[in-house]
Amino acid sequence: TIAYVAADRTLRVANMGRSTAELTIKSTSSWVINVGYCPDESRVVFGGNDGRVNFWDMVKQKPLDSIVGGSSLSLFALAKDGKYLILESDKSHLGVWSLEEGKEISTVKGSESTLAMLAISGNSEKVLAMYHDNTIMVWEFPSLNHLYTLTSECRCFTS
Repeated sequence: TIAYVAADRTLRVANMGRSTAELTIKSTSSWVINVGYCPDESRVVFGGNDGRVNFWDMVKQKPLDSIVGGSSLSLFALAKDGKYLILESDKSHLGVWSLEEGKEISTVKGSESTLAMLAISGNSEKVLAMYHDNTIMVWEFPSLNHLYTLTSECRCFTS
């Protein structure tokens, strides 16, 4: 199963073995920018430029609660265990949300520059945030204790 954003700004969920979408979700955002799955594929997570991260129940085929982040949220990363989400909570701040508790559990101030990419490391021990000023900041996850800051000409990274 894959989730993707169509040209009409709807979120589409499709089975890889079929040629058409199984489900079309109309987003409240004018643009859906980031899409993810909880590990058990029970929920699709998507965020756009309206400052919200939305959850869709794939079993019941209905929307769940949403998290309000910053005024123009575009980026989030979902931990591999599906228990935590990190998002841009407002300009230059990141927040970690416990999805089990339904609340923000830690925040940190990042760079003053615009966030370009956000990732949780493969072992779920670090958060990496890259900014448009070529700064890469690294924190422990989920505590957000700062580990180090790098400056690079890198335009992308992977965890």
